[in-house]
Amino acid sequence: MQPSLIIFLIPVIAGFFFAIGMLLLKRASAGGINPWLMIFMCNFAFFALMLIVTPGFQIPGDVWFQPVLSGVLFFIAQIFGLLAVNRGDVSIVTPAAGSKVIFVGIFTILLIGEKISWMLWLAIILTVSALAVMAGGQSGRKSNNFFPSVILALISAAGFGCTDVMMQKWGPAWNGRIFLFYSMTTCALLSFLLFPLFRRALFRTPRTNWCWLIVGSTVNAFQAILLYLGIVTFGKAAQLNVLYNTRTLWAILLIWLLGHLLQNFEFRASREIIIRRIIGALMILGAVFLTSR
Repeated sequence: MQPSLIIFLIPVIAGFFFAIGMLLLKRASAGGINPWLMIFMCNFAFFALMLIVTPGFQIPGDVWFQPVLSGVLFFIAQIFGLLAVNRGDVSIVTPAAGSKVIFVGIFTILLIGEKISWMLWLAIILTVSALAVMAGGQSGRKSNNFFPSVILALISAAGFGCTDVMMQKWGPAWNGRIFLFYSMTTCALLSFLLFPLFRRALFRTPRTNWCWLIVGSTVNAFQAILLYLGIVTFGKAAQLNVLYNTRTLWAILLIWLLGHLLQNFEFRASREIIIRRIIGALMILGAVFLTSR
């Protein structure tokens, strides 16, 4: 398989599993899952999967702080991201999180000094414009949460964007999986700080909701690992993130087809909001086309 095709497929597949993971976590949240427990489980799942696939545990030189810094930033970003999912519609939070590509472009210039092509910047601008198109309208029972959830998602996107660039900059010297393992170990250890916030939920959460949470956390961790391994293998964090934004299309499609099975009724919203979200998703698809040129 040609490298260019692999570069295209990895973020697209990761975006598909991102949409699935967010729907499953949203279903767990609707069932009354404590959001702090959700954060803990997502980070633990990430750590557990990395423990399985990591080829070794050596540290190259005196650079131990690199994955630690990445893990701290990832932890903060994930808190904001999952709070956004818990508060707002998946079909709104997902494209807002897609603004991460802007921050990836900015941090690529600041931390690596790599120039971003004009076509890629055009794709980034088109992605941001899609968010503006999706704003407004009446989105059903969650309409009052639009702006708070978007703000939370944007803060999360900035953190994840910086983490992506750190992976591109530092990961290859570590063998990317080792860097990611230590980063997620840091993140998992920090998650224990949340224990007082979810201690009671451990014994009060119904078994059915635990199933949604465990599966959703595992799928979410899998897609993130797939994206990060793509970044550390091929670089091109900005390009991969534009392609990763196909998760918006996947999210809308999956909510439309399977939302009723997961008790997700976002598309009972007005016709206006549905049209806005579809147009925004198509604009992101246009950005993907520009990136693949």
